[in-house]
Amino acid sequence: MIKNDFQHKKAKSTLRKFLETFNNHANLTADQEEWARKLHKETLRGEIARIKAEISEYEALKSGKTPSPELGMIDEIGLMLIRKRIALGWTQDDFARKLNVKPQQVQADEACNYASASLSRLVEIARVLRSGRRKRTT
Repeated sequence: MIKNDFQHKKAKSTLRKFLETFNNHANLTADQEEWARKLHKETLRGEIARIKAEISEYEALKSGKTPSPELGMIDEIGLMLIRKRIALGWTQDDFARKLNVKPQQVQADEACNYASASLSRLVEIARVLRSGRRKRTT
């Protein structure tokens, strides 16, 4: 994702270079195997599409054509994670094992609704919860 004007400018420059390479693809040396030329062309096509999509997204956001994302639920993330753990039937100890941390870490995180957890940690926690299966109760 393009996050600022500098990255936007760099992406447009990179796109121009990729398009130039793509358009001159037929001029590649004759000693290259056909499969290598096809692979090279497909790689360029994929990168061009990715960069164009990022530029379009950035320009639409910056111009106001795309509404800014709602952030209302961001303060609910901690509670959502706790609710998901409970809905899966996992104890804090179960969850700690799945995260490869001590149970005290899960207890501390949940006590403050994950307020001190880093974004990368929240992403990892969400990944484990998403892949989780409900614990069977007997």
